Amino acid sequence: MLSAALLLPAVPGAAATVKEVYYVPSVDGTLIRVETFRDPSQGDKQPVLLTYSPYNSFYDAPLRDRYMAYVPKGYARARADVLGTRGSDGCWDYGGPKEQQSGLDVVRFMADDTKVPWSNGKVVLIGGSYDGTTANMVAALGEEARDAGLVGIVPIVAISRWYGYAYSQGMRYTVQSANADPSSQGFDTPLAFDYGFAKTVAPATGPNTAAVATDRASECGGLEHTMAAYDESPDYGKFWLERDYLKDAAKFRVPVLIGGGWQDYNVKQEESINLFNALPVDDPTTAEEEGVPFKILAMGQNGHGTPNVQQWSKLQDDFLAHVLTGADNGIDEVAPVYTMGRQASGAGYGSAGTNVEQAWPPVGTQDVKLFLRRGAGNGVLTTSGKPSGATATFVDAAAGDEVRALETLDAETDFLSYVSPPLTADTRIAGEALLDAALTVNRDRGSFTPILVDIDENGARTAARGFMNLQYRNGLEKAEPLPAGKRVNATAIMKPQDYTFGKGHRIGVVLLASNVAWVRPDVPGQSTTVHHGAGPQGTSLTLPVVAPPADPAELFEQPAQEAKARGRKARR
Repeated sequence: MLSAALLLPAVPGAAATVKEVYYVPSVDGTLIRVETFRDPSQGDKQPVLLTYSPYNSFYDAPLRDRYMAYVPKGYARARADVLGTRGSDGCWDYGGPKEQQSGLDVVRFMADDTKVPWSNGKVVLIGGSYDGTTANMVAALGEEARDAGLVGIVPIVAISRWYGYAYSQGMRYTVQSANADPSSQGFDTPLAFDYGFAKTVAPATGPNTAAVATDRASECGGLEHTMAAYDESPDYGKFWLERDYLKDAAKFRVPVLIGGGWQDYNVKQEESINLFNALPVDDPTTAEEEGVPFKILAMGQNGHGTPNVQQWSKLQDDFLAHVLTGADNGIDEVAPVYTMGRQASGAGYGSAGTNVEQAWPPVGTQDVKLFLRRGAGNGVLTTSGKPSGATATFVDAAAGDEVRALETLDAETDFLSYVSPPLTADTRIAGEALLDAALTVNRDRGSFTPILVDIDENGARTAARGFMNLQYRNGLEKAEPLPAGKRVNATAIMKPQDYTFGKGHRIGVVLLASNVAWVRPDVPGQSTTVHHGAGPQGTSLTLPVVAPPADPAELFEQPAQEAKARGRKARR
């Protein structure tokens, strides 16, 4: 169904922009509202840049939409309201199967020139955050999505697995908007949607106006969403599997350009990284179709927004031209990874520049294991795997705070710290650091939040962080109570980073139970004993180091070198 066309003020460079509103039939008899904008002077048949979004109330003025800049280039712009929001009736589905099916229905409709006469049959799903999540969602339907007219997706800081937006290894994130880190600017999901965006209505009337009003007054699954997304023992069951597009990565069949931010703690960094690594690429020499034609990843040193790597604009322009118009611009043969690293410089952070890589982690990255040991004072990190039976204990008051810990690193008030000797050269970490811990906790539940730290003469800075509910030490499928007072093994996965530790800096790891700026604290009184033995009997830190020396011990100054360096500094 099509409403009357409107002639809008011209987009800069365009003769005139025509707006049309379509209503797409979808699941349970619902209608999905779609606004389209195009410049008819650019051709009778045009490809479609589509965003399936709950946020369209933000874009009532077309020129606020960044992708409108493509209209003068001959691309039609389409913005569809997610099921159960704004001008679409039905119930918001929190990334679920009905939302996925409705997204597919919109793609199929926009590619069908019997319904949209000016469409050339090619659709790209593009957008950031939720708007990019719906691109992943539809592409996960595989051949069905491609056959419907989807020719590519551009998911930017987008969710690939909804569980990862709410939890890290079973530990619930805090409300992102209240987070201490300024790069995190998210909403408290699902509450902000069930009782916010899922209650919005379109500014104009349509054929489903009455249905929209009725559905907005309905409960619409808000209770189910709340119970799942705020559960303190969040087993990875049917609810989360239905909202897991990463598990279907092998089904993707269209080119993918992924944009992410290394400092994004709204939609976390691993959502982009893990999807990129999970996507198989088709081998054109075989008869079978093994995956996507090509994939590209760009990770900037940004928070929740467009990647700030210098190549992004050209990558996006070339990608769209290639998949939507068939331009032979070589985008399908460029290097697959563009990443802006980070390093500490003086008193603040600085960019380590953009690296172009053939894979992620970069070719030549190897695991380097450092063992946690206790000396006469605080803990040490060492490459020596000699057995040690020592233990150390800290007691958490459910107020663990990494900022305070880094400011009082040697005090070890309600945490433990371990520090390496100085580095002999700049050392790049690319990927996920792992903390393999042997722990004894004084009760049947517990949390564990290690922090990877960069230490120089100006102090300590966070390089990466991890969060873990110890009841999920054996997997996310089912919470397993801890055997109080008995040793258990757990692997905490820190958020992936591209980080360079400078020459002369020390690598540290801080062990906390809670980290209140980032995740919900557990009840007070958790006592955690860390074991320092060898192998599974003890605790170690594994770092993904780019091109390490054959002997990892050469990464660090030896005791004689360190003493000599301190002497030189004292004489100065």
